[in-house]
Amino acid sequence: DGKYITSAGGARSFEAALYLCEFLYGKEIARSLAKGLVIEWELEQLPHLILQ
Repeated sequence: DGKYITSAGGARSFEAALYLCEFLYGKEIARSLAKGLVIEWELEQLPHLILQ
């Protein structure tokens, strides 16, 4: 039902944070934040797993 998001700790937690930013505020905001963090951000290329 999409209520929970988890990630590994450390630098990998930025992926979950950027995902939330994109979900809440849009792709351009997430890309802008990622650029400031020097992270290439393409949600479609992010490895992920959805459990049901």
